[in-house]
Amino acid sequence: MFGTATEKHVQSLYESVIHYLRNPETGGLRLCSDFKEIKLDFGRVTGFVYGYKEHGAIWNQQNAMFMYGLYKRGFVREGFDVFNDVLKLIMDSGTSKIMPCVPSFFDKSGRGGYSYLTGAATWFVLAALTQMSGLRGKKGDLYIQPKLLKQQFDREGLVGVSFTFLGKRIEVTYVNQKQLDWEYYRIGHITMNGEEIDFVPQTDNITAVLVKQEVLLKQCVKRVNQLEIVLLELDNREVARPSRTNSV
Repeated sequence: MFGTATEKHVQSLYESVIHYLRNPETGGLRLCSDFKEIKLDFGRVTGFVYGYKEHGAIWNQQNAMFMYGLYKRGFVREGFDVFNDVLKLIMDSGTSKIMPCVPSFFDKSGRGGYSYLTGAATWFVLAALTQMSGLRGKKGDLYIQPKLLKQQFDREGLVGVSFTFLGKRIEVTYVNQKQLDWEYYRIGHITMNGEEIDFVPQTDNITAVLVKQEVLLKQCVKRVNQLEIVLLELDNREVARPSRTNSV
């Protein structure tokens, strides 16, 4: 997450986590492997049966933080797989026995525990908004770098997300008419409330742009503002896959 690991380290770490910690029955990543013995001097974790609470449950905050780190380092498909596993559990109320929400954890059978835990929910929102949807602040400006997979767009090639930025309510629509996958698109046009606005392409990453604060505030004149971002195909001369180390 902080750039300490090399790309090779991240790939190796991801593969190890999937091999040792993914629950094959339900999906989702367990917090740890089985301690197999009670060691209360180590803490309460071994006092629980394996698959419950800290002893190997699918701990959602750590799943979300892992997802965030993968997206930030450019491992987009891997990050999406972590997200999608947990999303399936969240939406399966028949198995989880709770309303669709982000609980603290799911046990080994997929049953949810503590129906809403702020840390887990916050990290999922942070990861989905700032990394997957690619909408975040940078020194007061709006930095846009979507990492949306082809399968996340609807039949019309649209994806929508709402957020608040600089005190302004904004509804964003990404337009991907060619149904391009994330390696092969760039931002072509941006409009705010129907008016085209200027943006600054980032020299260190061809998939990212910056909308200056003054430009954004000038156009955000409605209670709810409509931001449309049109994605175009990368030129053959451009690098198809963005650098995994240049995410902000």
